Amino acid sequence: MTGALGRIKLAAGLATGFVALRLIYAFIFSGLSGERVLFSIPEVTPGGVFRHITFFGDVSAEGILRNIELALPFALSIMVFGTISAFITPQVIRTASMRVKPLRNLLTALAISLSAIPGVLAAAKEARWARRIRGERPLSVLVPILERMVQRATAVGLELGKAAPRALSGKTLRVSGFGLAGLGPINCDFEPGSVTLLSGETGSGKSTFLQAIAGELLEHHGRPSSGSIRLGDQVLDSLAASSYVALVPQLPQHSFVSETVSQELGAKVCGLNIMGTSLLSDRPTFSLSHGEAYRVAVARAAARKPAVLLIDEPSAALDSKGLEELAELVEKLSASGTICLIADHRPQMLALPQARLLEISEGKLSPPAAKKAPMPQLRKVVVGNEVTSKIEISSIGASEELIGEISLELRQAQCVAITGANGSGKSTLLRRMAEPEKGELFVHGVEVLGAHPRRVALVPDRPAQFFVTDSLASELARSDEIVGAEKGLTELTLRSILGKLPDENTHPLDLSIGTQLALSVAMQLSHKPQLLLLDEPVQGLDPESREFMAETIRCVQETGCAVVIATHDLEFAKRLSTVIYEISEQRLRQASEVTA
Repeated sequence: MTGALGRIKLAAGLATGFVALRLIYAFIFSGLSGERVLFSIPEVTPGGVFRHITFFGDVSAEGILRNIELALPFALSIMVFGTISAFITPQVIRTASMRVKPLRNLLTALAISLSAIPGVLAAAKEARWARRIRGERPLSVLVPILERMVQRATAVGLELGKAAPRALSGKTLRVSGFGLAGLGPINCDFEPGSVTLLSGETGSGKSTFLQAIAGELLEHHGRPSSGSIRLGDQVLDSLAASSYVALVPQLPQHSFVSETVSQELGAKVCGLNIMGTSLLSDRPTFSLSHGEAYRVAVARAAARKPAVLLIDEPSAALDSKGLEELAELVEKLSASGTICLIADHRPQMLALPQARLLEISEGKLSPPAAKKAPMPQLRKVVVGNEVTSKIEISSIGASEELIGEISLELRQAQCVAITGANGSGKSTLLRRMAEPEKGELFVHGVEVLGAHPRRVALVPDRPAQFFVTDSLASELARSDEIVGAEKGLTELTLRSILGKLPDENTHPLDLSIGTQLALSVAMQLSHKPQLLLLDEPVQGLDPESREFMAETIRCVQETGCAVVIATHDLEFAKRLSTVIYEISEQRLRQASEVTA
């Protein structure tokens, strides 16, 4: 629920629910007795150690009123808090915390609490959805909800803890002997107005390096480092760096403080239409697609007019138009003296010919090494004539129609790709295909209703939704257990995608985005589905890992499984797909036929 009215309705619902639960509790534990008995249920007294407990009994008017009176103070507190939160938004409290420094910690904590209300509801909804898609037991929902709440609270706290922007131009960013386990020592200077494109293998430390420059590494990630990072005379070792440095993370959705884009950016910034965000101004932040959320995060960072702008993996989130707009924005900012550092696996996707190219390899920062010999061509997969999957969906949308009249037929071992602009509905379409309604999806002639991962398996664009354990090893074992497979099946698949296995003691949420994606693919393949749906299957993957992913998809096709890919990466799509569809003007149209 969003907006003032939505928060008040939510508070009223919670208050009413609290009173109802109080009455139910009193009814079960014989707490509704009185003179005017309305009805009576025979008392039940268990024996043994529970003999002092009595269940049920008389239900009276006095008992009901007594328990309502006891619940009212708490219900009224919920209503008061909900009404206050309807008009005093986290953004207002954030502004107040910057002005009233003695109360900054208290106000920041209050703002995090208010921001968590829609976050908890969204986390619960997403956790239930992910459980269905993975074929999980209902009780497994609790852990991801709690983890997402902590994740969101941490991200919001990080955003709220940032210092007010301050002007600092013409200063050099100097990294001297920076290092931590597996990364560094790094020595490098970034001159005012310079643009640098940073590449490196999946998990090489690009994101960690950006977090260090942003001053987040120790305070919010608990990772001590050696050496120093300075901007002129300013030491960037804490969140105080946010006065001069702005970071756009790979997954910015959790960091949004406000309920709508206009509240998050402010009317003035929305009016500037940075990255086309004025068209999103009325949208709730939780409803944004990954690409749309990334646009908002870029606009939010650029609006701070930072001395240093750090951008993490933009090509994984933005469509071709978005990448063009980003390149134009970076050129404009660099011309005004801003140091721009962009980490990306595909730096060639950004039209910034004057940018300096650097690479993190084996923990060292240096100019990119000579290109390796091209990987061998993928072998051909014979596509059968039998129609294995038939999709007929009249329309897809929520508050408004995103796509109408979807009609697809997939043959045995066929791979098709779906492209489209940010927010066009690619992810929504795949989600609907993973949980079809009556008459919408038939696989090998059998109708599929709701989530059925043994027939239709989906890997979402935010793969961390699947993880519920505290280590990679536990996640792999759990995946084998869910499908009843021999121990080691999921691990073998993951190794085939990545070429190597990360530290099995690592928490799944601490893995790089690319490694999380590969893990989710391996987990869903353990179901041995007949139709595999992949949402942005190469985001966060380096060139070599992309080839491993392509080869994995080929192996899946050779089992007879049909594959649908939703992606911005047309180069990858054309290598694998026999047919490419595009979502344009609320319609799914065949874009072109290609030879895989």
